[in-house]
Amino acid sequence: MEKKFQKCLVVTRHQLLQLQEQDISAICGEYNIVPEFPQNMQEQKQLIQNYDAVVGVLPINLIQQIQNLGRTFVTFTMTSLGTYKTKEEVDNILTQYGQHRVAVLAPSKPGELYRVTLYGGLKAVRVSIEETPIIEHQ
Repeated sequence: MEKKFQKCLVVTRHQLLQLQEQDISAICGEYNIVPEFPQNMQEQKQLIQNYDAVVGVLPINLIQQIQNLGRTFVTFTMTSLGTYKTKEEVDNILTQYGQHRVAVLAPSKPGELYRVTLYGGLKAVRVSIEETPIIEHQ
């Protein structure tokens, strides 16, 4: 399979699943990971100037900025499998779907639940703006 992008910037604070890394490697000749995408336009421009694509989960306004800077935005297809109280419940889900496809966010405080999602692949996202006049003065 020919690489779709020469160089990708992956934005994530989380450890990637092995399958996510494989998929990113399949579409990107090389990639670098950063934990955050800057809010400042000049910093954004500087950060992505050497990349063809940005991969991650970002708010729509940042996706639009990436697009406006001439880069492709790629995101992860993730489906929630719910929240669970115990590690044993989470282990059952891991057994059912496989560790290579399941991401687990462990509780950070007592009383919080485990959040579990299923990785389904990568997809390109393109933002288009549609304007509908609400009030017009001629």
